[in-house]
Amino acid sequence: FFGGGEASAHVSSTFDALAPLFVEAVTTCEDWAIRETKTATAISLYLGQFLEVSMRARLLTLMMVLEVLAPDLPKHEAAIAMLEKMALDINKRLLEAIDEEERFALESLQREFDFRRETSIRRRVRELVKTGVGLAHADRDQLAREVVRAYDLRGKIVHTGVASDDDVYTAHDTIFHTVKALLRGRLGLQQ
Repeated sequence: FFGGGEASAHVSSTFDALAPLFVEAVTTCEDWAIRETKTATAISLYLGQFLEVSMRARLLTLMMVLEVLAPDLPKHEAAIAMLEKMALDINKRLLEAIDEEERFALESLQREFDFRRETSIRRRVRELVKTGVGLAHADRDQLAREVVRAYDLRGKIVHTGVASDDDVYTAHDTIFHTVKALLRGRLGLQQ
């Protein structure tokens, strides 16, 4: 009988192999992109995922890169109008004499309405893939579907902890290549 735990391997590259990448990054990278906060955070997360031991942790970290880079998109005007109407009703009620629990609940709902003015992160990630600079994928719609499928897997992992290793590896591969291309595009580097 033979038993074992999870196995992993790490591959190192010599500096000679990586030097051209560093030279390209330093000499051709768009200066504004490095100073821009979202890009700096995305790069930090991208680099940090290499330090993660499990593939699930790497996938989740790469998903955070997409979340950081995803564009801010407002909801449809009709939805915003409804949110504003409800916010006015809440504000009116908060001016009345109410107990502390009701005040806490209404203030919490008020903050949630502010958050609800934007579209879902899932839709924002889809839009990032459809319009992001640097992606040379032949069918952006297909890639967007694959990325959203991986994003849904992320939700499953976070909320239930359940996902097959095959699904995790497939999702990681899709997200890794997508994030790498998006970052290179954002920095003005060739693919």
